[in-house]
Amino acid sequence: MQTIHLKSLLSKMAVLTSSRVIGAACLFLITLIISRQFGANAMAHYSLFLAILGLLAVILPLGFQAFGSMITAEYAAHKKEAEIGTFVRYGQSLIIKVAVFLTLPLLTLAFLLPDPNGYQIPLTGLIAFIAALGMAFTYWSGCILVGLEEPLRGQLPDILIRPTTLLVGFVGFGLIWPNITIFALLTFAAAVYWLVAGTQYLLLRRKLGHALKTAPAASKTQRQGWKKLAPNWLVTTLLWDTFIEIHILLAVWLVSPYEVALLHICFRIRQLAGFGMRSLYSLLLPKVYAANAKRDDTQTKQLIRLATRITLLYAIAVWIFVAQFGPVILGLFGPKFEEGHTLLLIILGTLVVRALFGPGPAILGMKRRQDMIVKILVSSLAVSILVALFGLSIGGVTAIASAYLAATTYTAITMWWSLKFKSNIDCAVWA
Repeated sequence: MQTIHLKSLLSKMAVLTSSRVIGAACLFLITLIISRQFGANAMAHYSLFLAILGLLAVILPLGFQAFGSMITAEYAAHKKEAEIGTFVRYGQSLIIKVAVFLTLPLLTLAFLLPDPNGYQIPLTGLIAFIAALGMAFTYWSGCILVGLEEPLRGQLPDILIRPTTLLVGFVGFGLIWPNITIFALLTFAAAVYWLVAGTQYLLLRRKLGHALKTAPAASKTQRQGWKKLAPNWLVTTLLWDTFIEIHILLAVWLVSPYEVALLHICFRIRQLAGFGMRSLYSLLLPKVYAANAKRDDTQTKQLIRLATRITLLYAIAVWIFVAQFGPVILGLFGPKFEEGHTLLLIILGTLVVRALFGPGPAILGMKRRQDMIVKILVSSLAVSILVALFGLSIGGVTAIASAYLAATTYTAITMWWSLKFKSNIDCAVWA
């Protein structure tokens, strides 16, 4: 039985890993197609669309999607099917309520914000808001399915179906309708996000059909317990998972559309490179968690050191590769983008910094110091904004990339320091 279980686990891991690689490649190709077929201005609009979408999709569930798998798994372990149905329904209603609450303020803000580069912010923002609502439901259904030990159903629609569908659509538009407007492309993208949300919900209903139909309303005690977890998880998810989107939004109002497009391309390459580091951590960190659970401090520290040194070697190898071949990679998006080589090296420098000071966020989370993570991330955002604003007159878009690097360095150092002096764990590479 254990052999069968292990084979099943490895098979699912292989499917998810290969799907993430394919999905990441599709997103990279979409960036390539937009920049070459539709131009830098369209790429800048798409960057703004994704940035607004990314932020709103995290805000709408109010952080519930970050701990939804944990709560669902706990209910499932105790065979509390009714409570799972109640939790799912509450999360769905919460997304709708937050969306309704935010509609008027966001519309007002969209019309009041300056638009120096002709992004048509109200229209772009409206399409992004509609897409974000679909994405929020996808996140919610996905985290529930993962908690029910259905990782393929919970993740494949988002990591594989969405990127491949978007790629096929953009390729088709490029061939059949080369003069399509960027807003038509964005509308198509929003429709894809809702298609994925619908697919995810159907999978969830198939798994929890009866529980969803008969789920009682959440009690006051249940709501209070869930809401108590939400604030820290929301801030952490917002400032960790959407840090790139925040910098894209900053760039929209500070630099030209071409520079926004260049920044987006560099960040997309950074995300691709970061996939390798996440994969390494996904293999090594569970061993760290297991050793910590056994209170084996020596083994825990040895495993952290191993993880840090392996990821540092990977990060340095990536940076050297891009230092040599960066212009060629950027040239794929158009000859003019080759001049962003320095920008790309600055952004990829964050990989080296994070590897150098180790997996601080994961270890702080392991030690239940979520409050410390939140404080560091909030102050990190302040560091980034200050560096960007003060450096803009000197470096233009390079100032925003430098701000991203400065904030990442600050985060890595402060998390390392917090662990070393408050938890007696040195997660840096020299430990």
